Amino acid sequence: MLLSEFWYDESMADIEEKPVDLYIGCGDRRLNELFDSYEGNIIFIRNAAGNLKTLEKTIENKVRENVKSDGTSNIRKIKIFGHTDCGALGIALGNLMGTEQVSIQMRETLVNQYKNFKIDYELSRGENARRLEKFHVIKQKSNAKEILGKIHANTGIDTTKISVKSALLQTHKHDKTETQLNCEKEDYIAIVGDPIHIPNYLNIALQAKVNPYSMYCFSVDRNECAGGVEIYAKLGVEKFYVIYEHESELPQVSNRLAQVEESVKMVRKDAQVSSLKIEDIKRELRTQVRKNPEVRIRAV
Repeated sequence: MLLSEFWYDESMADIEEKPVDLYIGCGDRRLNELFDSYEGNIIFIRNAAGNLKTLEKTIENKVRENVKSDGTSNIRKIKIFGHTDCGALGIALGNLMGTEQVSIQMRETLVNQYKNFKIDYELSRGENARRLEKFHVIKQKSNAKEILGKIHANTGIDTTKISVKSALLQTHKHDKTETQLNCEKEDYIAIVGDPIHIPNYLNIALQAKVNPYSMYCFSVDRNECAGGVEIYAKLGVEKFYVIYEHESELPQVSNRLAQVEESVKMVRKDAQVSSLKIEDIKRELRTQVRKNPEVRIRAV
């Protein structure tokens, strides 16, 4: 599909009437192309490791926003994506093995959920990492079911028909960084915003602004944005952009900036945290369409 076609496509007006799927996964830059390839009425939630321990309010908000008149949820499926070579799980494994120090917050929101994971010291670290990745996917699926049960109990919304599925992705199959000549010159950045509703030009527009192979995505509701960015900073992200669309959002953006900065500065004092208005990205996108209507929407 061409950008020019996508920009003027108005055939998606009734998309809200269709059942919604929640896709939850890691914000790892190597999975950007994968997440951008899905089509349908999907809300993408991405944080470090796809860790549901920091997503209870985000998921509840999405369920509340998608209630039908009969009291059931319009969300039909939650699908959780884990992946190999996950940096967040590497931090967790290091802490479990006693080789990595983490903050109290990171221990509570990430590491403690793996306390029943048994490290086999006869195996290599890599082999234990593969075992933890499988354990992680099973644990997140259990977390999702627990969260749905709490939502049903607390709100009365029937979540019993929402199915929960999971998958473990092989990161090397989706890693395009080796084919991108400029990727090594790019700073690692993190985009912090609300859950992304696809079809939507936002993800594509962001890719028009930055190299998608150096961009970590952090898309959760604003009241949960602090948990997880600390991990990104620990993994080497140098710049964090809190994105917004309207000037009326600035008070919330200010609070979000403060949350992100507090978490990030615990790990990297030199990290940059700033806001970025979506209109600036839209403007650049329109310019690209006018100059070259043949440009493709995916940066592959």
